[in-house]
Amino acid sequence: SIQITVYAQLTGGSIGSAQSICYNTAPAGLTQTAPATGGTGTYTYQWQSSPDNSTWSNIIGATGTTYNPPALTTSTYYRRVVTSAPCGSANSNSILITVYPDVTPGTISAAQSICYNTAPAGLTGTAPTGGNGTYSYQWQSSPDNSTWSNIGGATGANYSPPALTSNTYYRR
Repeated sequence: SIQITVYAQLTGGSIGSAQSICYNTAPAGLTQTAPATGGTGTYTYQWQSSPDNSTWSNIIGATGTTYNPPALTTSTYYRRVVTSAPCGSANSNSILITVYPDVTPGTISAAQSICYNTAPAGLTGTAPTGGNGTYSYQWQSSPDNSTWSNIGGATGANYSPPALTSNTYYRR
């Protein structure tokens, strides 16, 4: 008599959870949260990326159980393909790395000319954009547009400078 061995159904295991990152930064490494199972018990791996969770491309050289993505500028999906010859391949779950848009600081109001020892008009600005949409502010001043110092307590979107006796640059 002969025995015919039937390997268990191949599963792709699972990979780490979704992340949200800042523009042009690298996400945390993608880890295996559950190993592949079934097949012959011998596995090879290929990581893939996708812009839409539908069209997938192999990542050259990404053949380990884990993967460290590079800095990203667009949101990207990842998955891992597990192969156990001759039993074929199975995919892990896919995860999305969400990339926040690049932060732009907005602009502040125009230059002014004032008389000695008088206060300029308040400095206002347009709203910043990008990032996760939550912003904090710090106003700075400089005598030469080169060396900058934080202005204590000036952490609002707008700033009202005191009376000035010398030329002063401001930025937010």
